Parts: sequence; C-alpha cells; structure tokens
Amino acid sequence: MKYSIALLLQVFFFWATGCFARPPVAKITLHVVNQNNIPVTDVEVSASFWGGRQNIIKKPNKDGYISYSSPVLGDAVFGNIIHKTVHNPAAIDKYYATYLRRDYLSPSRNAKEGRWEPWNPIVEMPLKEYINPIPMYATGMRNRVELPILNQWLAFDLEKNDWVAPWGAGRFCDLEVRGAWNGIKGESFEGYQIEFRIRQPHAGMYLFERDKTSGLQSPYRADIYADYRHHVAFYKKKDEASNRVVSAEFDSTKGLIFRTRTKVDNNGRLKSARYGKLYGVDGRLLQPIPGKPRMSITLSYYFNPTENDTNLEFDPERNLLKNVRGYVDP
Repeated sequence: MKYSIALLLQVFFFWATGCFARPPVAKITLHVVNQNNIPVTDVEVSASFWGGRQNIIKKPNKDGYISYSSPVLGDAVFGNIIHKTVHNPAAIDKYYATYLRRDYLSPSRNAKEGRWEPWNPIVEMPLKEYINPIPMYATGMRNRVELPILNQWLAFDLEKNDWVAPWGAGRFCDLEVRGAWNGIKGESFEGYQIEFRIRQPHAGMYLFERDKTSGLQSPYRADIYADYRHHVAFYKKKDEASNRVVSAEFDSTKGLIFRTRTKVDNNGRLKSARYGKLYGVDGRLLQPIPGKPRMSITLSYYFNPTENDTNLEFDPERNLLKNVRGYVDP
C-alpha cells in the first residue's frame, strides 16, 4: 500500500512538472451480467478515473455492454449505483453493491502514443441479485474474540457467540478453535497458527474463494454434496530460507462453509444439520494481547437457524445475535 502511494506521488510529480503533458487515455468496456451470466440492463454503473473523469454514470445496452473512456494515471473504479442508504432507507436495490478496480500505472511500459494498452479490453462485471436474504446469527468483521488459553482446543457456540463453559456462556460445541502464537515473547514477528475443527458425524467444512468485488462474498447456498473436512488450519510464519512471510490454506481470500449440529438416523445416515459460513482469518486482526500469554482473533460468521436449510444469504436487518453492535454486512 505504501509503495502504491509513493508511486502515485512520483507519477503525479512528473505529470505536474511537465515531463508529459497529460495522462494517457484509457478505454474499457464492461460486460454486465447477473449471477447466471445473463446480461443486465436495468442498472446504472459509475466509473471514476484517477487524474481523469469522475463519476461517469451509464446504463448497459441490451446485451449488457458499457464503454468508458478517460485520461487516467492511477486506478479506475467501477461500481453499480446503490440507492438504499442510511439517508434513503426505503429504497430497494435489485443487486448487491459491486466494485471493480483496474490499475493504470507505468505509462512508459503500458501506454503507446497516448493510449493505454490493451486498448478497450472487455471485462466481465458480474452483479449478484438479492434472492432470499434471511435472518441469521451473524457477527461481521468487528467480532473480536479473545482466546482464553493457547495450544488447547476451545469449544465455541455460534448461537451464543461465546465459548462453551468453563470459558464462557455457550452451551453447544458448534466449532472448536485452537490458537498458537510464536511471537509473544519478543517484538519481532515469529508466526501464528489458527485451527478450526468440527468433529460431529457428517459435520465439517469446506473452503471457497471469497468474491471481494461483491457485497455477497459467498455462494448463495451450501453444497450438501461437498467434501466436508473435520479440520482446517491457517498459519503465517517466516520462512527461514527466503526470510519471507508465508501463509497457508485458510487466509483472508477464502471462507469456510460449515455443517454442524448434525443428527443421524438409526443407520448412521445424516438426517438433519445446520449450515453457515465463516470468512477467512485476516492476519492483521490476529494479534497477541499485551501483557498476557493470549491472543484474539476475528470470528466473522453467519449461522442459519433452520435445520436443513442451506441458504447463506443474510438479511442485515434481521440479525438474531443481540450481543453484536452495528451493521453487519452480508
């Protein structure tokens, strides 16, 4: 991030001092489609180019295409217009807020004769529709949870948003968490690890890639036929050979879809279960607590209250958790 800001400042300096008269011009075409890859025409999309035109609002044509052109030196951001805000709560939007970003840097390498290359690429812009948002037990990214002890499995109750006794007021073990931090004794980064475990019959979890361009980052529904694993780990540590920080498996680019509170019939077959999702651990939110041999993490989860309902689309206006403050994104 610091590198990007410094680069932009350098570029702006050369531009302002006349080393080149104006930023190169970019042209781009968006193909706006819904979650089923059907062209979208009933939406407005805004485009803003750093160092160029701002807030250009257009609607797609009958095939879902929009073209924009502007001088630019930095980044360009594209997003569908959202009408429902805190100042306009009665408005209804059809699609989740979606933002695409493209970088326009290093004109000496990426521009020719005053135009950015490639010229006029076609970029897909998928918009997910609101289908069936439901009440859930949901925490969002501000749900900081302290691990009362390290290197030991701790049971967590998703309906209570708390540890199970003796560490909290939880009653049912939906998810087990174990944390280890190797840098508590010193100030330098050494590494940490978080593990999640669900051990009930037919229960478990599987990974998915988060769609960070969309207000709905997960799939609409859990896949009942997926390979539900009982254990998933996330770690960050310094690789001694390369002296680089490396991470594995469940990081902030991913999420978990989980199945818990399972019940089986007399033949051991799955009869019912509860489903939900949990967004990946962000290393910046995983920190040792000063003066204590403990650590805290952010548990950002959404837990469907209805047995055998695989819906993962949360309605932020109907949060079943009462001990969570503020608005929780879906």
